[in-house]
Amino acid sequence: MVRNRERDKDESTGRRTAPPTRDASPPEQGAAVRPSHTTLESDYEYYRDVFENSPDMIVSVSAEDKTIIRCNQTVVEVLGFSKDEVIGRPVVDFYARECLADVQLAMQSFTTHGFVRDAHLILRRKDGKTIPVTLNVTAMRDENGKILYSRSIWRDATQGDRIIEESRRRNATLLSANVNLRSRYQSAEVMFRSLFTHAGMGITIVSPAGKILEVNPALEEILGYSSEELRAVSFEDITHPDDIDLDTEFYAELMSGQRTSYRVTKRYYHSTGRLIYARLTVSLIRTPTGDIQHVVGMFEDVTERQEAQLRLQESRRRFELAAEGSADGIWDVNLETGALVASGRMAEMLGLDQDEMPESIEELLDLVHELDREQVEETIGRLREPGRRFSVDCRFRFAGGEYRWRQMRGGIVEVAADESFRMVGVLSDIALRKRTENQLHNLNVQLERRVRQRTRALEQANKELEAFSYSVSHDLRAPLRALDGFSQLLLEDYADALDATGRDFLNRIRGAAQSMGALIDDILRLSRVTRMELTIVNIDLSRMARELAQNLHAQEPDRAIEWKIQPGIAVRGDERLIRIVLTNLLENAMKYSRPRKPAIIEVGMELHEDALRCFVRDNGVGFDHRYAKKLFKAFQRLHNKADFEGSGIGLATVARIINRHGGEVSALSEPDKGAAFYFTLNCEAE
Repeated sequence: MVRNRERDKDESTGRRTAPPTRDASPPEQGAAVRPSHTTLESDYEYYRDVFENSPDMIVSVSAEDKTIIRCNQTVVEVLGFSKDEVIGRPVVDFYARECLADVQLAMQSFTTHGFVRDAHLILRRKDGKTIPVTLNVTAMRDENGKILYSRSIWRDATQGDRIIEESRRRNATLLSANVNLRSRYQSAEVMFRSLFTHAGMGITIVSPAGKILEVNPALEEILGYSSEELRAVSFEDITHPDDIDLDTEFYAELMSGQRTSYRVTKRYYHSTGRLIYARLTVSLIRTPTGDIQHVVGMFEDVTERQEAQLRLQESRRRFELAAEGSADGIWDVNLETGALVASGRMAEMLGLDQDEMPESIEELLDLVHELDREQVEETIGRLREPGRRFSVDCRFRFAGGEYRWRQMRGGIVEVAADESFRMVGVLSDIALRKRTENQLHNLNVQLERRVRQRTRALEQANKELEAFSYSVSHDLRAPLRALDGFSQLLLEDYADALDATGRDFLNRIRGAAQSMGALIDDILRLSRVTRMELTIVNIDLSRMARELAQNLHAQEPDRAIEWKIQPGIAVRGDERLIRIVLTNLLENAMKYSRPRKPAIIEVGMELHEDALRCFVRDNGVGFDHRYAKKLFKAFQRLHNKADFEGSGIGLATVARIINRHGGEVSALSEPDKGAAFYFTLNCEAE
């Protein structure tokens, strides 16, 4: 304990005695630590007798596991169980089955309101009989409002008269018992001695003159001295010099009656020499006449807590230094009070002096542009719990009415030291980014305008191409039809005038005209594929392949062809164009597998490099894979036209269609080992 300049001197030594200066789980301000022995004994015995001899059944129930931690004698007498059979068991075990639903409702009411009033329930005795009762429950809380346990009172609903009579009898017994209170003083003294010895906090009892009378083991452990050593020294000797006079004024007010107790945190030297922090509560015990009988000091070791607070303060100091050096403004809002604290950089970013800085989040939001304020308030308002973050761009008003772009970022955090919630965040200057975004926006507007111009030019070009295609189709077909028609007339009407060579020449002329007509048809078809508008739908590719295979095989019914079409192939695309793709690929497979008996043609889907691709595979003559890319260009052929007919347009058409679907097409082959054509489709779902 610590020296008090106004303390009394010890009558035997003449030394100044120190008041006790230790705090541990201190009592309420103004409350004495311990009354006189006579008062304590009287109160304790009275309330114990009321509890034990109440005509009602009383039990204390743990808040954690709902087990009975105490019961009075009436519970034993009425229910027929011993106390050992009652204590430690769940309270619900003593209710009859038919009222368990009502028991649950009562428990829910207690959880919600902290009490139960006149609930009608049924208890089960040890012999199996039942007793209707009314239940009243009260929550017993600590100083912070936390429920420690509940006090339940069961009143026999059928024994009202008996209760009244029993109450009179027991009151008479209590009155008689009060006469014997003095004889029970020794038992109370034993209980007090047990509490003093086994308390978790350090306790010292000092005479009004300042002489240490008693020290409990907990205080010996906190300070590292034995009780004999503590009696031989003064608390001033083990108190940090800066804290010696810390409670002088409080102690004087206590002794003069202006206070009933006081609390203070001080530093003491442990017997090992290290400093410890102790929270000290000092109060008085008075005689029934009001004279000071003893001074009681209670010590709580708060070294770890105090050191943690010092570390927190140091951390905050470093944070403040970092905040001042940051390019961003840092702000902190107390969600309970709305108070705003901000760094100096924050004021600079708002064009304010430090003394002009808003003091609340509402004042800060008043600086936000009215077109942005609603979005900012809604964004912040959606935060409901720690860990959630927000980020919002907005304009803040500067002096002269100018607005500048800033970005607010932050979130809710829980401060463990005071268990409060705060919103913390930063304010960043994004004016440069906004200017860049505006420039990009203007560039995009210009780009979109150019795209529209180019689109219109492309549409015009497509119209001209379409007119040209029509002209080609109409103007070229007429002479070709004439060439083919007159050649046919020569063969029919003047065949006898021509020798075999002449007839062969005419047949060649007709064949060339027909090939030219077919080529024109293919070119026009390729042109239409490029211009055709896509209609994306779900396609059953397996069903489509089976239909095409049946039609193609019907054109060459004598051929031996083995079709292998994988079921369940589903894709998305334009059904008309995908049918053209599949038709071209299947016709190629039939054409180039003609020398094989049987020809094997497969249609399927497989996983390749984490993507699905479709394929058409045959066992035909194949080709050199080095020239595979040429196949998808118009008029490119890898085989002699005399061996395999065709215009070289089919695979180019396939490539155009697949490209329009956002996919890719490829081929894999070796001479005389067949060929495989692969394609993927990448159409967004409608």
